[in-house]
Amino acid sequence: MDVASPVRQLFPLYVVENLSLQIDFYKRYFSFSLIFHSEHYVHLVNDSGAQLAFMSPNQKDRPNHMRNTYTSGGAILSFEVDDAQYEFERLSNEDITIVSPYTEEKWGYKHFLVQDPSNIIIDIVCSSIDH
Repeated sequence: MDVASPVRQLFPLYVVENLSLQIDFYKRYFSFSLIFHSEHYVHLVNDSGAQLAFMSPNQKDRPNHMRNTYTSGGAILSFEVDDAQYEFERLSNEDITIVSPYTEEKWGYKHFLVQDPSNIIIDIVCSSIDH
């Protein structure tokens, strides 16, 4: 078997109805910047280098599996931060849907879950486990 080319970047791409809501949400709450914007596709990045992309559904020039809107379930974005408790307190004062409160798990994770405008779940997590 031939050796695979190195993966230079990895980012999720979600097909969603409202690109503007996604842009506003990730810019406002998680300091993402818009680095590419077209009528049907947006790409965001934050200072840590984390990237997200969103695309409008039903693009006739796209394969069928890229036309369906994300409907939630089965995928969770994890944002690793330095202090999950601080982020929980900060976001608790904002107009954001918190779907699971701040929890300190016995295996060392400290985290909580929020939901974005397209029902994507985001796990805000920090770990006391050494990597």
